[in-house]
Amino acid sequence: MLIDSLVSVLKAIGKDIKTIADSVDKKADSADLSSKRDISNTDFNKLIAIRAGSYSNIRLYNDEGEYTAFEGVPQSNTQYMGSFIKRNSDNAATLNFVRIPNKTGVLALENDMRNLHGLMHKFSDNTSFTGLSNVQWNQKGVFSCFIAQNGKFENQPTQYGQLINLPPSENSTSSPECAQLWIEQAGASVWTRGGNAAIAVKDNAFRRLAFIDEVTARRTVVNSWHNPYNGDYWRDWSDGWCEEGGNISSTNRDTTITFHKAFKNVPILTVSPRTNNEYLTGSQCNTTIKAVTRTNAQIGIYDSKAIAGFYWKAEGYKA
Repeated sequence: MLIDSLVSVLKAIGKDIKTIADSVDKKADSADLSSKRDISNTDFNKLIAIRAGSYSNIRLYNDEGEYTAFEGVPQSNTQYMGSFIKRNSDNAATLNFVRIPNKTGVLALENDMRNLHGLMHKFSDNTSFTGLSNVQWNQKGVFSCFIAQNGKFENQPTQYGQLINLPPSENSTSSPECAQLWIEQAGASVWTRGGNAAIAVKDNAFRRLAFIDEVTARRTVVNSWHNPYNGDYWRDWSDGWCEEGGNISSTNRDTTITFHKAFKNVPILTVSPRTNNEYLTGSQCNTTIKAVTRTNAQIGIYDSKAIAGFYWKAEGYKA
């Protein structure tokens, strides 16, 4: 009887010890990840509880003693949901740090999105950028800055506007390749300039870009003709305006001018003597415009020496 009782007691004690050991193992598996327990070649499938109201973290160690920790933040922190932190084996230096914003979306690192910080950054109004080299411009990244004072950078086009700096996409901190935009505040005119290893961008003047409506509104010559032997010519402009002219002989008192091209309405006619003629003392040389139509004009000429010539010019919208 006594022996049976002792056996029963020992069995009960053994079960309790095993239960305690199993409980410790479960606690270590589910919570104490910083204990460096060897879980290689096993599934990590335990639920981790982060202590509410405080910063808590789980740590994943490598074989050199360094660890990467995921740190959870308390609910009172609405800006971030947590951070990834990598520290060295002495727990004295932070090697890498990535903060996760409390947002829904895609997480991108700054090195993956070149100049991400610059794209999100705007310099304070009226920041001075004088005396910068191309490399120094590029080191500031992609940025915009509102300027309302003259002299904030070399060759500033207007007083009010937005300066936009555009470094190259790669090696921007050491590259001399540089480009900039200036957007005028009032009229939204766009100006550009650039530089490279041979040209300092600060020394380059900005060039204004023309908008399509400005280009189409600008008058340009679209067609022309000229006779080099007698000076006859005509010139068509992009807005429909026409200029034409020629030479008049002074041998006849009355002369008919036939226009090279017909006009939409009666044109503006000008007749003038040739500037290289010389007249004897007492000579008279004059003209009278008697009639003008859309296709021709009647001219009265008086030249006592019959040595002078005349030029005519007609202007108006072409037919």
